[in-house]
Amino acid sequence: MKQFIIPFFYLTTLNGFYITIFKKKFEECLPISILSSVTLMIITGFIDKLSYGFYLTLLMITYFIIFTIYKLIKDKNYIKFIIEKFFTIGFIFFVILYIYIMLLHHETTFLYWDEFMHWGFMAKESFRLNAFYSGILSFLRVHKDYPPFSTILEVLWCRLSGNYYSEPFTFRALSILLISFIIPIFSKLSKHKKTDYFKGLFIVLIFLLGQVIVYNDFFPSMVDSIYTDFVLGALCAYGMFSAYTIDEINVFNSLKLTLILISTILCKQMGLPFYLLIIFVFLIKNHKKINIKNLMHIILIIVIPFIFYKAWNIYITSLNLNGQFSITQIKLSELGNIMLYKIGKNHQIMAYANFLNALFNRPILASPIKLNYVLAAILLSLKILILEKIYLKDFKLSLSYLIGGIGYGFAMLLLYIFSFNDYEGPLLASYERYLGTYIYIGFMLIVFLFSNIITSKSTKKYVYIIIISLFISTSYSNINKLVPTKNTTSYLYNPTYSSLINVINKNEIIYKKILIIAQYQNDIKEVAQYSHPFNDFYIATIGKPKYDGDINAWDISLEEFKNFLYEFDYLFISNSDEPFYNDFWTKITDLELLNNQFYKIIKENNILSFEYIN
Repeated sequence: MKQFIIPFFYLTTLNGFYITIFKKKFEECLPISILSSVTLMIITGFIDKLSYGFYLTLLMITYFIIFTIYKLIKDKNYIKFIIEKFFTIGFIFFVILYIYIMLLHHETTFLYWDEFMHWGFMAKESFRLNAFYSGILSFLRVHKDYPPFSTILEVLWCRLSGNYYSEPFTFRALSILLISFIIPIFSKLSKHKKTDYFKGLFIVLIFLLGQVIVYNDFFPSMVDSIYTDFVLGALCAYGMFSAYTIDEINVFNSLKLTLILISTILCKQMGLPFYLLIIFVFLIKNHKKINIKNLMHIILIIVIPFIFYKAWNIYITSLNLNGQFSITQIKLSELGNIMLYKIGKNHQIMAYANFLNALFNRPILASPIKLNYVLAAILLSLKILILEKIYLKDFKLSLSYLIGGIGYGFAMLLLYIFSFNDYEGPLLASYERYLGTYIYIGFMLIVFLFSNIITSKSTKKYVYIIIISLFISTSYSNINKLVPTKNTTSYLYNPTYSSLINVINKNEIIYKKILIIAQYQNDIKEVAQYSHPFNDFYIATIGKPKYDGDINAWDISLEEFKNFLYEFDYLFISNSDEPFYNDFWTKITDLELLNNQFYKIIKENNILSFEYIN
């Protein structure tokens, strides 16, 4: 029960702090409450004390509680302020969505390899260390340079949910963040009008449907992944919409936009282009408001997030870590000749040709019709334009999205040519996921525009028809993903994983070298390393490679295999085959060969023997 009540109490009381400071409604302050918590933890994370930032938020909560009690005693009318600003229709729908998210992710666990290799691993290590996952004490083996926003949010939720690490907590953290972006729209609705509850329900349904749009190939969503792509997309869309709909440049709006920009730029390496896009939207919409009075606000909005960006880069450099996507690798002077096939390495020319072909021929959206990146971006720009005309009587948001789509596509082209290696570049690794992020931004902008049109007092019935038809025309819902169910596809239900993990737990095996034999299968090492980072796991196929790049295949002799075994403490047979059994196993032991079996390697007097471990 703690994992339900304490995070809710934390969010609502911290939100109360901002309500009392800015005299805003509950729903208007919610994104600021979450983003500021993470930002404070990131600040103190630079001195390897994430908890200090958390303690600062506890001081803010304490202030709110004491201040509220004092005001209720001294001012009998203060209860009206609390009821008006705190217990709003936005608060009611937040409670409903909060309960839904808690149930949706009651047993959600990781499905994708990057979650085991780094996304989940980062949260696990940062929670254990009370510091960023980038330091020397971290067992994380890859991508220590990745920006930390999503991870620190997950660490915060783990701390609130019982002060221990758990995979469902990481999913809940990101999902709650996303619903905080739709909740502010409820500020235009009233809890005293029955029709507004139907409008609110419609907004929630549109928002949830927007999370399960079918993309071609894999694209993560809040319902089944903790990849940061959808988080980055949601942050960018919310930032663009917030920058575009700011009615006044004041402390509250400046703080909100600054926190959004900090979160965006520290969410992923590609956060920098999206930071620039949000700034672009803000400036073209508010250029008439640039005066002496507002100049300091504007400077701080632009500069403070960039300071965070530079601080992270300095921190990474101080640890001698190399970034995966370094801007210094990009050589614009060579781009023209590569595009003309005159100079450049072979893999760079192939990356350019394949990317150009993919833009027009490789589908990003899979349903109801297949659309490539170019067509999807243009179509979404047109839909944003139609809704923008209905709601704002303007066109700058749709124009910004279209320009941003061109810029983002160009940025990805540069990365594939100059920053990816000679294998992943021509392959256009994760193309659908990376390019799909921008398409997701378009859908989220449509969701925000939909929702604001619905809450408009002048909304006509025909607008609902336009909204529904526009949304359905390019999306399809995997409705089952939105229903809380037991995640039986999780690795926890796989007998291979559970056998390995359970025996290590039972026998308290730590700081050991464990060899995993997985004949022509290579999907277990990441799970093992994630589950038990104190051990060193190695995976091998004993035999000839079956394809180019099969790095786990050991084409070795029996004697070489024996010599390798001396280097390990334990052996786990994940998957065997007849050649391994006949040519190797029977030559080194009389024990029966069993899949999913754990063996201790005994080395006495230069003689190898094995012992079953259960």
